[in-house]
Amino acid sequence: MDTKEFKPSAINSLIPELIKNMLYAFIYIAPIFLGDFFIKRFNLYPEINQSYFYLAFIIISLIPTLLKAFTLGFTTYYFLEDHVYSEFKFIAINRHSLPYNKITNITTNISIWDRMTNAGDVILHTAEDKHSDLTLKYINNPDELEKFIYQMLKINNDK
Repeated sequence: MDTKEFKPSAINSLIPELIKNMLYAFIYIAPIFLGDFFIKRFNLYPEINQSYFYLAFIIISLIPTLLKAFTLGFTTYYFLEDHVYSEFKFIAINRHSLPYNKITNITTNISIWDRMTNAGDVILHTAEDKHSDLTLKYINNPDELEKFIYQMLKINNDK
């Protein structure tokens, strides 16, 4: 059997991440921006430049989003004949493998945004502590992937 591979969906993960980070940036910067506004209003320090607020907003919004994009760009999920594994490959390689015969349950998490983008997370649960759960994040067509995994479980149980 050939190896089947899946990549995380970038649009599904990055747009909500950017919006969340922009909200956090606004929450962090708004009190400082308002304080600066009142200082200028009462002419306490009239020469303060507000452009650093905009720069801080952009940095707080974009850096975590770019880090997530970097992580997702180097992550791949592989489905082999007898096991599934997640691989993050950049300079070092980080793999998390799970044999099909250790999978006890599959959970699919699909948020409202995931429904609009036809993506979601698929969590492969195990009963053992030695093999921790494997989460396949931001998968396109998670229902199809879940059916595929159940087919692989059936094939491995029939052996």
